[in-house]
Amino acid sequence: MVSTKRDVVIGGGVVGLSCAYHLASLGRDVIVLEAAAGPAGGASSHNAGWVVPSMSEPVPSPQAIRLGLKWLLRGDSPLGVAVSPDPAYIAFLVRMLAACRERPYREGIERLAALNAGTFDAFDRLRADGVEFEEHRSGVLYALTTEASAARVIADLQRMETWGTPPPRVVRGGELTALEPALRDRFAVGILCDRERHIDPGSFASALAARVRSLGVDVRTHSRVASVKDRGRFADVALSDGETLAARHVIVAAGAASGGIRGIRRLRSAVQAGRGYGIDVMVTSGATPRHAIYLPEDKVAVTPLDAKLRFAGIMEFGPPGRTRTDRSEQLLRAARRSFSDLDPDAVTPWAADRPMTPDGLPLIGRLPGSETLSIATGHAMLGVTLAPVTGQLLAAEIVSGRDEAALAAFSPRRLV
Repeated sequence: MVSTKRDVVIGGGVVGLSCAYHLASLGRDVIVLEAAAGPAGGASSHNAGWVVPSMSEPVPSPQAIRLGLKWLLRGDSPLGVAVSPDPAYIAFLVRMLAACRERPYREGIERLAALNAGTFDAFDRLRADGVEFEEHRSGVLYALTTEASAARVIADLQRMETWGTPPPRVVRGGELTALEPALRDRFAVGILCDRERHIDPGSFASALAARVRSLGVDVRTHSRVASVKDRGRFADVALSDGETLAARHVIVAAGAASGGIRGIRRLRSAVQAGRGYGIDVMVTSGATPRHAIYLPEDKVAVTPLDAKLRFAGIMEFGPPGRTRTDRSEQLLRAARRSFSDLDPDAVTPWAADRPMTPDGLPLIGRLPGSETLSIATGHAMLGVTLAPVTGQLLAAEIVSGRDEAALAAFSPRRLV
């Protein structure tokens, strides 16, 4: 049994580590419990690594319904939905379907954009405090094959200008080739958002874990949480090995696994896994893009890093751990369609479960009826982007004891 003066963060991904960092920076004594062999595994390291406030868009949308109905009949579509008799999973899908309407979609964009307003500053403060990681500030280039597809992207980006996103630069023909020579000539329009960044998510997660430890945080690996019990002024955290920790405050930040922790009321229907896939490709220098590139028609993100070229995409709903081996080939085909000199020396496939919510917005804040239990999960494809600001705001709320206005729209009360 440990002193109840300690805060316990369940989950050693980038969101959990950010929460631990900000709590420790505010003088709290913190333990991080990570079930895996090392911190920041899973979706925290296996993602596109984009820092993109301009993509403040919830997954459920009117367009998602239209495309989803079309894609569900294709085995190689960017979307997959598994059949399962699990009542929590069915309830999740029903709630997500209800969120695919125009009004909740527009409200979701506004709420995510407002939360993302502090994203770049939050990353810059981490770097200034000694969190060193691979970062690139060359922007994100959308590559589209038709003018109609480009018009939809431009309209979405223009909407984000309300939230401080600069107008995008639109290029065609020879100007697109000069801007990004690695692309094949099948693309008719390029749209450059030059303020956006991309990072190596693995290097960011490792650097954040190291900084957290340097602040005195006890980061425990191979520590699987079996249950959490709210006891009013403190909480019991029971580990699968039989140990029980008494915590002053608990943050559940276990990503897609958050819903599997006993004692967290109704969380399984609020957080489900959305499996994402990727490949890391070793290529010759001539094939390496100058920018992070998004291929909207394939729903594939392309991230050029110092040591590799990463392709990420696809969304599959279903039980965690369900992996399709053909998805790697699907991504490689999209890569070869898009890049003229792509000649992989080696291809490393990966997959990871993203934590999804039915309305597409993260769950950040105290659980209903509790003063000792908070949650920070459900960030979907914006986990890296929103991790620093999530930790900053939630730690401030816990330490002050007052609700953070910036987190009101993300309160677990709406779903749990």
